[in-house]
Amino acid sequence: MMAPDSSSSLFTIQDIVGTSEPITQLKEKILKIASSRSNVLIYGETGTGKELVAQSIHSHSKRSQEAFLAINCAAIPHSLLESIFFGTTKGSFTGAVDSKGMFERANGGTVFLDEINSMDLSLQAKVLRVIEEGKVTRVGGTTQIPIDVRIISTTNQKPKISVMNGTLRQDLYYRISTLQIELPPLRKRKEDIDILTEYFIEQYNKETGKQVQGLDSQVRSAFHSLDWPGNVRELKNAIESAFSYVQSPLITLKDIPDNLLEETDNDAWAFDESEECIPSFNVDMHLPLREAMESFEREYIFFHAEKAQSLVDLARRLSISKQLLHHKIKKYNLTFHFTK
Repeated sequence: MMAPDSSSSLFTIQDIVGTSEPITQLKEKILKIASSRSNVLIYGETGTGKELVAQSIHSHSKRSQEAFLAINCAAIPHSLLESIFFGTTKGSFTGAVDSKGMFERANGGTVFLDEINSMDLSLQAKVLRVIEEGKVTRVGGTTQIPIDVRIISTTNQKPKISVMNGTLRQDLYYRISTLQIELPPLRKRKEDIDILTEYFIEQYNKETGKQVQGLDSQVRSAFHSLDWPGNVRELKNAIESAFSYVQSPLITLKDIPDNLLEETDNDAWAFDESEECIPSFNVDMHLPLREAMESFEREYIFFHAEKAQSLVDLARRLSISKQLLHHKIKKYNLTFHFTK
């Protein structure tokens, strides 16, 4: 959840695998952004390598010899995040001791806030104040401590959508998004699939002592036909899984996870546009804008829920995380009955 203070083992652009035009442009952009002091917002689908890019920016910046501290805002309860961010003062609560938070520990370096749109809005306001003032106050304390950090944040959807649906404060968005990077999904750079596959095969050959030479023609064809909703992470997992079964020099279809082959056969992750229609949403045009948007959002979720088979499927259809979906279910007091 939190990366070590040392920057010696962080990724650089040399670790970004691919020769496609989108990846070439991404590497060039990273080098330009690295030379700036401005905050950076990275957005892209799950598995596209957002932390890899964040570490590369830090590694090529003037802050590279200082700390790079990372935290996944969606993985830690809000009640703990505040003390992790800002530190604590002895006696502020039972068991509290004087300790630095990550903003103090990263002074001179970089703070990486992964999935910042999952952070509680009240905590977002406190992070905004730290950015604006360049000072941090420990939980339970009164002393303002000057800090100098660069903030790199990520969202797993277009940030303006996060602002519109109320999961990212607009004022914070403007502070963290001076520079923006959108990461390309694997389906939009399929020419990199072969080189990525070779890279992961070489990696797992070293780890397992095997001598796998590559994919057979059927697997290669299947890989190029997939949309890879999990992107590079899903491809890596598929190769790792295949290494548990492969007995020959080439990975064959029988070595590939069944669920991956089902995606190839049934296009399970794609929408059947022939079944979709443009729904008619009934929104009272006399409502205030926020209430009208909430009314539309509620109906929009129900519309897609009718076709979804599970909460995971519904989150995918809405292009949001499961955590955000749970937040909206609680917010609107929704109830669903799925087949799975």
